[in-house]
Amino acid sequence: MTIRLILIRAVGVLVATASLLAAPVHSKEEFSLSVALKAEYDPKLTVCTLVRTDKPFYVVLTNGRTNTILSGKLQEPKQQVFTLELAVSQGNTQHGWIYDNGVYEPKLGVAVGRPIIVRTQNHPTNYEREIVVTRDPCPTLDDDVSR
Repeated sequence: MTIRLILIRAVGVLVATASLLAAPVHSKEEFSLSVALKAEYDPKLTVCTLVRTDKPFYVVLTNGRTNTILSGKLQEPKQQVFTLELAVSQGNTQHGWIYDNGVYEPKLGVAVGRPIIVRTQNHPTNYEREIVVTRDPCPTLDDDVSR
């Protein structure tokens, strides 16, 4: 199966949706992962991608000269708590990069903002994000993503 990457821009929110042949999430091991980058990141964006448990994922977005790279792996839940390894890098070769790598413990449908373990980072700890794991599909071009 191939993975398609669709980028849309609506009301200041950049959404990336990766899906397997645009199929809805239905497998026990498939989830939608939404990562919203907030203060200090530029652009501030939301990425939503289909992930499979125990399979690495990698998303690259470019906005002007700024590249944003998200990568990691979602582990099978234990007592309804997932373990998510997530690396975020943003920047370019002219102005440098900010990056961090951490471990999060999201519950299904509940937003989490801070990692339980920070492995590496080259910036102050106030770089915020919101991470949500759901069984709902990511927004598509037909969905209203301004909500």
